[in-house]
Amino acid sequence: MGIGEALLKATLERYQQQGVVEASLEAFKVNEKAIHLYQKYGYQIVDTLLFLKHRGSFHASLLKKKNQLTYSLKRRLAKDIRNLPFYTYDVPWKNQFDCIHDGESFIALNEKNEEVGYLLFQKNFSSIGIVNSVTFYQGSAKEHISNSEDVLGFLLATIFNMYGPIAYNTYNVPEKRNSLLVKMLKSFGFQDLYTDEGIKLEQVFMKKQL
Repeated sequence: MGIGEALLKATLERYQQQGVVEASLEAFKVNEKAIHLYQKYGYQIVDTLLFLKHRGSFHASLLKKKNQLTYSLKRRLAKDIRNLPFYTYDVPWKNQFDCIHDGESFIALNEKNEEVGYLLFQKNFSSIGIVNSVTFYQGSAKEHISNSEDVLGFLLATIFNMYGPIAYNTYNVPEKRNSLLVKMLKSFGFQDLYTDEGIKLEQVFMKKQL
């Protein structure tokens, strides 16, 4: 009926009126008609957004190995990572610190007390107030350090040791832009999430220069 196209055109006109220089959006990868429409109006796919999961226990030796490191931990709110020089702004809007309700952050400090990595996540609670799942939105290490995997490994192992074998998920984590986090999660046994119909749950991240 052309409704989607009309809405998209109106949206782009509004962007131009407001001086927007770059627009972004997400679309489920299986929604080929929508993706084609966005491409028709100049959007390009720049990344794949992953939904990963982990259920059950972690191997004790893996947690111990990744936790025997010379880092200390700062527990903060989500907003407290906005001033980190290596905070990642180039991710979908829902993965930004100010869009995560009751979001939290873990920040890793090295032996010199320098901030060298962070995780941005959200705890979810049962009806009786017990943490029953954790959702990861972002994770990154300081640029140009040789031990970036150790940094994220320390942060992840800290959370897994803290909350135990509950449900862990990711939401819209960029496969390329957050590749280190994806790599480390998979080293802990995270797997792709599928719908009840057996469809792999993933989105595309699209951008358009205006």
